[in-house]
Amino acid sequence: APSVCSVIIIVLMWVSATGIVKSAGRLLLEAKPVRHSFSRIKMQCEDIDGVIGVHHLHIWEVMHGRSIATVHVAMDNAADHKQILGSVQRVFHHNGVHNVTVQTEAIIA
Repeated sequence: APSVCSVIIIVLMWVSATGIVKSAGRLLLEAKPVRHSFSRIKMQCEDIDGVIGVHHLHIWEVMHGRSIATVHVAMDNAADHKQILGSVQRVFHHNGVHNVTVQTEAIIA
């Protein structure tokens, strides 16, 4: 009977530890968060008036449910850069990324 109890305890520990190790591994390896759509965020940023292109989009999950991002945004030199920056930050915020660093690039059209 004690060996059966030991096996049951080991199985329970294995099952509970597997999820924790998998989650910790994703964080430590800075894996792409599964809950964010890169293509949707990029498309929404490119739809902003004055934005010419979006590249170097990176999103990391730093803790469970908390992501950060960096992105390069090429914009028309004649556009309102502050307004575009605010619009890009709102796109990320609406998609669940609340900390984003935006590098702007003015393009003379």
